[in-house]
Amino acid sequence: MKKKLSFSPIKVKTETIAGTMINLAWLLSETLKFIMYPDVTSFDKLNLSQFDWLEIEEFEMQLIDFQSSSMWIQKFIETRKELESIETERLTSNINKNANNKILETWNSLPDTFNCLKKLARAILTTFSSTIDHLPASHYFQR
Repeated sequence: MKKKLSFSPIKVKTETIAGTMINLAWLLSETLKFIMYPDVTSFDKLNLSQFDWLEIEEFEMQLIDFQSSSMWIQKFIETRKELESIETERLTSNINKNANNKILETWNSLPDTFNCLKKLARAILTTFSSTIDHLPASHYFQR
């Protein structure tokens, strides 16, 4: 007599999707850091193979222009400081603020001359937002 397997296909599918997302996040870890460190991210370290559909052919040139702009570099330095403050508040006061909102706000403030950078950042935030929400704060601040 065969024993019936008892499992929920929905639960298995959900766990499989979650596992796949985490594996993909691990493979793209340097690329995921781009959303917080566009000012110091090397183009050569980015794995953009999963983002061909974004049509970001001008990405490398825009990244060079961005990294030459002291104004935008300073903006991301300030954003990281604010995120560190949000994380400190969250840990000490049990105030639950969503860091993704601050990150998205910063990216949205960039002019359209950096549209390829913005496309990648939005794609990462949209695709991996739940993964990013569960990253430890140290992930944001390690470089």
